[in-house]
Amino acid sequence: MAEGATKGAGNFEIVVDPGALTCRVRVFPGGGGEGPPPPLSLEELARALSARGITWGIDWDAVRQAAAATGEEEVVVARGKPPSPGEDARVEVLFPEEERIEVLPEGSEAVDFRERFRLVTVSPGAVLARLHPACPGTPGTDVYGRPVPPPRVRELKLLAGRGVELAEGGLEAVAAAGGRPVAVRRRGMVRVDVLPSLTHLGDVDMASGNIVFDGDAHILGDVREGMRVSVGGRLTVAGSVDRAVVSAAASSRLGNAIGSSVVVGGEKAAARALLPIAEKLHQKLSDLSLALSQLEKAHAAIGQGELFSRSIGAALRLLLEGRFSAIPALVGEFRDAAARVASALKGSRLEAKLAALADGLERALVTMPMQVAGKGELDRLVGLLGDLIADLLASQGSRADLEVAYAIHSRLIASGAVKVSGAGCYNSTVQAGGEVHVSGVFRGGEIQAGGDVYVGELGSPAGSPTLVRTVPKSSVTLGLAWENAEVWLGPKRYRFSVSERQVKLYLNREGIVDKVTRPGPRR
Repeated sequence: MAEGATKGAGNFEIVVDPGALTCRVRVFPGGGGEGPPPPLSLEELARALSARGITWGIDWDAVRQAAAATGEEEVVVARGKPPSPGEDARVEVLFPEEERIEVLPEGSEAVDFRERFRLVTVSPGAVLARLHPACPGTPGTDVYGRPVPPPRVRELKLLAGRGVELAEGGLEAVAAAGGRPVAVRRRGMVRVDVLPSLTHLGDVDMASGNIVFDGDAHILGDVREGMRVSVGGRLTVAGSVDRAVVSAAASSRLGNAIGSSVVVGGEKAAARALLPIAEKLHQKLSDLSLALSQLEKAHAAIGQGELFSRSIGAALRLLLEGRFSAIPALVGEFRDAAARVASALKGSRLEAKLAALADGLERALVTMPMQVAGKGELDRLVGLLGDLIADLLASQGSRADLEVAYAIHSRLIASGAVKVSGAGCYNSTVQAGGEVHVSGVFRGGEIQAGGDVYVGELGSPAGSPTLVRTVPKSSVTLGLAWENAEVWLGPKRYRFSVSERQVKLYLNREGIVDKVTRPGPRR
């Protein structure tokens, strides 16, 4: 007799398959007797099924077929309902899980191998992963009427690691900081991290491609010619930056800079050199606008308001030639300062904004004041200057310092301090929102600082043009200043006619350049 079978008196048996989801009746002739077996009765078969406990999913037409069988036959007389399987929980990762991905050009465009790869980075607020919870299945019923549980579903947890927060009731992982996203899978969980730093083991060259990363980056080799590194945090380059462009949002340290552009603190770091002159010019233009308003009221009082409005250009020119004669020179200073920072801002929206503002100021206040149609044009320029000042002041909170060992034919720009710790700088421009410290030589080029300046040796025996500019409240200390080296403390200029040692320059209370010479070791 088959497993799960019950022998009936009328030469039949009931077989329940494993899992109890199918019940069959086997009908067979009597063993060894002559003639056909006695027929089954429907009542007998129904009692046998009931005695066996088969109560669910009975097909009575099939039961009648089995009861009427005259020969060997097997009939399925009851079927249970199988359970419906559920869905396992899963985590949908919404970023490429490779460290970098290859970017292929569309169509027939030539491949720029410097841009062939892109590091996978994310910005704060980006949704990194989404948890789809498990969905349990529906129980079934076997032929005995018992529930059949569905297969167990696999549960999964979504965990927030470093730089990640959970949102939407724990169903989403969201970046709380910028950096490189990583998904770590363990039994029963997926943890998502945003790594704030990237370590590049070799050189940044054609093989690696440019590096653009939203967090900190450590370059253990050199940044080679024509390459670009741009990071949203701190940058450390163990080797040299050789005829390349690097930028970082936070304080950074490099080896040597050779024929390169280095900007830390964002693009506005380059434009902060404009802040003192922009503030001074804004105040003068505000006073000029007020003077024009007073003249307009005076003319209106004697019935000549309309005439004044039509000839405002003439009044503007008279004011610029008299009481406000300092404004054209200030406009020239602003234009020259904007031109000096243009290369560091190349291609940015800020570069175009500065150029348009400098051109507008030049036209209205220097070359063609007679063409100014009304006071509204002057007020518009005052407003644009005010917006620029507000923009630059808003970005001053993020001080970023820069340290390099040595620089030649390079531009070094920082929103904070610049420190050159090695041999020095040659034919370079240093632009700092804070202090500048050059331990060695600064020869050929210019320092623009928003704080104190210290240089071990300024200029050269051959009189190479070398310039230091800083704000009026700051001082300039020089271990050795060669003849023709030039220092500007705000609007005041000092030029060395002979070489001098251990010199400190500052503005005294009368606004005159004062000099203190301190004895020191001869070089």
